[in-house]
Amino acid sequence: MLAHTPNLIDLEATWISADLLESVVQLKRLERLSIPRLQGYHDYSHFFSPSFRGSSRITHLNMADTDILTDETLYQITRACPYIQVLIVSGNRCLTEEGLLRWCDHLDAASPAS
Repeated sequence: MLAHTPNLIDLEATWISADLLESVVQLKRLERLSIPRLQGYHDYSHFFSPSFRGSSRITHLNMADTDILTDETLYQITRACPYIQVLIVSGNRCLTEEGLLRWCDHLDAASPAS
């Protein structure tokens, strides 16, 4: 399905399975991705890094209520998607304050000096 829409820039998929999410790598122009309640994958930190490389243009990412987003996964996603401006992670019980601070440090280091 997603292979036939390579110019799609906005995808909202509530309750998406990880198998379908693997198709996201074909969406080279994707800028906004909303995947709350992601389900169906067990090794999330390894899943996100290769899968998001194909969508490095993402500027808005909603991963609310997945309960699987760990500090390490968040860091890998932000490394693979360096242009994220809006990130929604509410309802993720696996994130820690340290993980969010690490993400902020990564953003600070990646921004051009003013």
